[in-house]
Amino acid sequence: MMAWLVLAPVASSLLGLVMFVVMAAAIVVMAWVERATYRALQVRPALARLLLSATLPGAGFVACLAPAIAFVFLVGEARGTPLLVAGIVSAIWFASASTGSLVVVAIDTVVRAAVDDFRRRVQLAVLLLCAAAAAVGIAVYGAVKEIVAAVGAATRGAAPEGLSVDDALLERLSAMGPEEASWTVGLVALGGMAVFLLPAILSACGKLADSVMVRLMPLDRALAAMTEGDLSVAVEDRDGSRELRRMATRFNAMAASLRQTAASLDQRHHELLATHRAAQRFVPFAFLQLLGRQTLVEVMRGDQVHVDITVMFTDIRGFTTLAERIGPEATFHFINRYLERMTPIIAGEGGLVSEFTGDGIMALFPEDPHDGVRAAVAMTRALDALNRDLQAEGSQPIAVGIGLQSGPLMLGTLGDDERLSCTVIGDPANTAARVEGMTKQYGSPILIGDGTWARLAAGAFSLREIDRVQAVGKARPVRLFEVLDGYPAAVREAREASRSRFDDAVQAYREGRFAAAEVAFDQLVADDPDDQVAALYSRRCRARDPDDDGEAPWTGVSRLTSK
Repeated sequence: MMAWLVLAPVASSLLGLVMFVVMAAAIVVMAWVERATYRALQVRPALARLLLSATLPGAGFVACLAPAIAFVFLVGEARGTPLLVAGIVSAIWFASASTGSLVVVAIDTVVRAAVDDFRRRVQLAVLLLCAAAAAVGIAVYGAVKEIVAAVGAATRGAAPEGLSVDDALLERLSAMGPEEASWTVGLVALGGMAVFLLPAILSACGKLADSVMVRLMPLDRALAAMTEGDLSVAVEDRDGSRELRRMATRFNAMAASLRQTAASLDQRHHELLATHRAAQRFVPFAFLQLLGRQTLVEVMRGDQVHVDITVMFTDIRGFTTLAERIGPEATFHFINRYLERMTPIIAGEGGLVSEFTGDGIMALFPEDPHDGVRAAVAMTRALDALNRDLQAEGSQPIAVGIGLQSGPLMLGTLGDDERLSCTVIGDPANTAARVEGMTKQYGSPILIGDGTWARLAAGAFSLREIDRVQAVGKARPVRLFEVLDGYPAAVREAREASRSRFDDAVQAYREGRFAAAEVAFDQLVADDPDDQVAALYSRRCRARDPDDDGEAPWTGVSRLTSK
């Protein structure tokens, strides 16, 4: 007896748990079946979809309840009650959810043609669901009322034939008064309405949300494509509500505006790119990098940096006479033709043109002095090709002098707030200009100062030291070196072969042994009449007066009297 008192509540709880699990599983299964059926109906024509949706609640109710009732008859009431309860619950859930689907289908196929506003269609769906729930409540009310009446007749011995009523229920109902029975019937009807309305509302709301999302998918795909950069997308929604069509219209207007803006920005980008490239023709980007700037906008007046750099100056010999002979228009054409040959060589060796001075070029080689010397040698080769073209055209060939010097200087910007110029300031720049001018005096195409010479690797170029020169305004003399690589191969080989004799003659000149130096230089000129440096030294030796020691001791340094 004690064991039964302990196990009875447990058995009752387990039975309730089993009933709950069975009902929950039945509801989940029926919800899935109803949703799958609704999706299968979506591919049907509108009229067929509406008719099938109208028959689905009743057919589904019978299809869910009939197997449960049959199972009860087979296994008995005691064993089949859980399944019967699950069948009743699932049948009610399926019928209710199908009613919600019927409302959505009716709105989607019939009402949408008359009601274009989505909000009003949702309100109408809620009203239809409430009406369906009210109809169910009325039906439940009538059914319960008949049951109560039947039970009352049974208590009086006038129950319909075949009706079996539980004794406890008979006793409870017979004890009710008319008012209490009426309240009981009403509460049962409201409960039936609530039980029916909940699945219907959940089903209808879910399907209305799906309908909205389906119509929003084109907009979502268009937004995804736009995010990837495709601005040619457009959204069409002829079947949606007024709100969705308005969203599609506004999206298309936004896409068109973005396309127009993108086209304008693209055009502006190309204009700015062209402007940037054009600006680089005036201010090389490498110049900005030396200043630590990335764009012209960042450049400020007074920007400066200390650099060790090689400066090159070039100049066309006798250009003034040439310009007077051919006239201004032909002069511009000739200069551009010349620069078109020379400027790419400078850039190809890592140099940048700092300034064009008419027929002259000022170039900077910030990385390696070897770049500057290689560029100078290549420019003499290009000049030879240009002269061949000029001679073929019947024009006179031209000669160019190139001077280089390396060392530390300041690179920066000068000017005012309205106009700036990038330039270099320092002794190497001034010396390079003077060295270029000395090429006229020595008749050499390429001369380099000792600053460049000291930075070159031994044997990198064929060089010979030709003089020590003290320019006007300079306290320290500069050693001058002639780059023999700038001559044609035959001339270079002849100068290299006589270089030791030339060095000995120069040494005699610097020691003041002018007679011996003159003899040596005269022999060099006899062997190589085009050696203008040897000829210059020969004239210097003859110009010396052996009896005139001068006002200052002889140092062997040549002093320039003009720039």
